Amino acid sequence: MARIPVVEAILQEIKKYKTELATKVIAPGFDTYEAYQKAKGIAEGLDKASSIALEIEKRYIEGDDDGNEE
Repeated sequence: MARIPVVEAILQEIKKYKTELATKVIAPGFDTYEAYQKAKGIAEGLDKASSIALEIEKRYIEGDDDGNEE
């Protein structure tokens, strides 16, 4: 399936942010459970954002750009 450029750009930015987040998690000084939980929650939110973007892209390509089933 061909990618819509703006969706591809969004997914690349999400991936870049997740990589930065992972780098921070393994950095010295990142040693509290609360900090880990926060980073984990952010990563899960980014995963959800990626899946939503992919689903919207799929519906758009299939011609259901408003998300309503008829």
